[in-house]
Amino acid sequence: MAARHLSRPLAALLSSVGLAVEDVDDAISGQIARGLAPLLRPGHPHIRKLADATGLNVMSVARRYHRLLVEIEQKSQQGIWWIYREHNRATADFMCSGVVPDTAAVALGGRPLRDLADPPFEIDTALIKTALVVEGGAMSVTVTPIWIDL
Repeated sequence: MAARHLSRPLAALLSSVGLAVEDVDDAISGQIARGLAPLLRPGHPHIRKLADATGLNVMSVARRYHRLLVEIEQKSQQGIWWIYREHNRATADFMCSGVVPDTAAVALGGRPLRDLADPPFEIDTALIKTALVVEGGAMSVTVTPIWIDL
């Protein structure tokens, strides 16, 4: 296996259900070998295992440039409550609904993302870079996750 990198939030999710990084990476390699996109989606046994054990709606685990990236949409009865999406080593987004005053958003820079996520899955190592209140009072947050090199 080539060198792989994953965020601490994804590493914590995988370890919480006993999934090895190699198992996920091998499953993605299997997707590629079948001519499919390099990602696991809902319905795949690994994604189902993550969702069942954590209660989080894991939408995908993808591989891009030797990085495993996770996307989670946490839903409530009123719709999507929050979304966490890793794009690359430098960029991850967190978006949450609700009514947040502009002054509260500005004060979040440098704080851990767990202060916003409910449930606060293992994202305590991800730090908020910037927070912006968007239409309807929802918040769009740029996050810096910590990465692990394997």
